[in-house]
Amino acid sequence: MSEGVYRRVVPAGTEIFTEGDLGDFAYIVERGQVEISVGTGEVKHALAVLGPGELFGELAALDGFSRSANAIALTETELILISQEQIRHRINSGDEIVALLLRSVLRSYRGDRRNITGWAETGEAPPEAFASGPDRHRRAVAKLTLENELQAALARNEFELAFQPIVFLKGHVELAGFEALIRWNSPLRGRVGPDQFIKLAEEAGLIVPIGRWVIGSAIRNFAEFQRAFGGMRDLFIAINVTKHYLREAAFLDNLAEHVASQSLKPQQIKMEITESVLIDDHEGAIAWISRCKELGFRVSIDDFGTGYSSLGYLHRLPVDELKIDKSFVETMLKEERSMAVVRAIVGLAHGLELGIVAEGIETEEEAAALKALGVTYGQGFAFAKPLRAEQVMRYIHGDAPKTRSVG
Repeated sequence: MSEGVYRRVVPAGTEIFTEGDLGDFAYIVERGQVEISVGTGEVKHALAVLGPGELFGELAALDGFSRSANAIALTETELILISQEQIRHRINSGDEIVALLLRSVLRSYRGDRRNITGWAETGEAPPEAFASGPDRHRRAVAKLTLENELQAALARNEFELAFQPIVFLKGHVELAGFEALIRWNSPLRGRVGPDQFIKLAEEAGLIVPIGRWVIGSAIRNFAEFQRAFGGMRDLFIAINVTKHYLREAAFLDNLAEHVASQSLKPQQIKMEITESVLIDDHEGAIAWISRCKELGFRVSIDDFGTGYSSLGYLHRLPVDELKIDKSFVETMLKEERSMAVVRAIVGLAHGLELGIVAEGIETEEEAAALKALGVTYGQGFAFAKPLRAEQVMRYIHGDAPKTRSVG
């Protein structure tokens, strides 16, 4: 038997499980055929033959009881494994009415009234694989497949960081720091951007361990960049934060330990938190930002102007910086309304004595306009694309341009 972290290849004739086994996993057939039967020894009755895309073993994985059937590979078969933890994470974050109905169906099917082991009484919902209709089933299978690939990616170290330079918008553009951007080098899908997997990582409960990896890698690489840059001035590294990090008590302490271990200054670390996160839990966000400030970290509100509105309590937030979203930058020279928004954000930042970053700058004209408005920092393809760590070292040593005139 050949096993991966969340995949398993079984030869023809292999028993995947038998009646009475504990239900630690459910399975999706990736390729091959699986026969489901009941009975023991030579007295077995085949119930079904399952092929690619079909789910089995889910009942025992859901309720924690023993297997009620046998499963055997008829041909060499590749299986996607779905753990009880994955299933219960979905259930415990779902709709309580659907969970109540699912409990009732399972109890009736099992023929008893015992509680389902390990389920919270406050409400849960089944994974999407139980939804009706072929399209929803296919989407659920695809989602579970991607989720398992993400779990494997953590174990196999398939993630990497790219670092996009951020520059001072002065008479001569000079390097100020970097933003750390995660990428996934999938052996099956190629290079995958964060917009394609971060939301699923949040839903699957993987975003916190991924965040721990980001912290370690970002700080370790940034320390190398600062040493290569030398002592002419301190650079900074910007790290994106999701709402899940606000609830992770050890996140900031872990970050502080990494910073200290690399002999960096806390003020070189900039935490970028989106406006939408502030809207969702502004009291929790205020407490979290205050803790950042206690540790010496800087805080930037990312994508400012794209959320509902944080203006009502912006004066209460001990942040250091506002970041203008690229959607305004890319249209400001074409649409007066976008330019008006940019001017308003810059004016607000100046009034509150905050720094300001504009992202998504792609032309010298955009850079010159933002400089004229008094924007502190610029980021975008006009200066540099996101770079791998080894490319950053060449950038710092002058093999790529990092200083030129704007405006």
